[in-house]
Amino acid sequence: MPDTSHLYTTVKNPLTFSRVYGYLGTHGKTLPAGVRFTQIGNLVDTLIGDKRYKKRGTAALERDLLNSKIEIISTPRPILKDAATFDIKALNLTGGVLGTVDPSWGAYNDP
Repeated sequence: MPDTSHLYTTVKNPLTFSRVYGYLGTHGKTLPAGVRFTQIGNLVDTLIGDKRYKKRGTAALERDLLNSKIEIISTPRPILKDAATFDIKALNLTGGVLGTVDPSWGAYNDP
């Protein structure tokens, strides 16, 4: 069944305690230990596009990643157009092998 799951970023709090992540969601999110949070779009692109939090948000995300205080589980998949068949595909990694799949919202092409 078609869905829009390829459009989201999912992160996880890897710590053993709750933590506030000010750069998640609209006004920040408190994530309990081991809990995942999903938001639409690419987290980095969202932070860069938000003039209010551009410097603080991106710096906080970088700090948290480097100090293992957050894990990025998934980001939106790149969407590609096959130059020969005009099929629209998304990148996919399965068993360590990089390939393509139909986007989660369904197969189509753009001649």
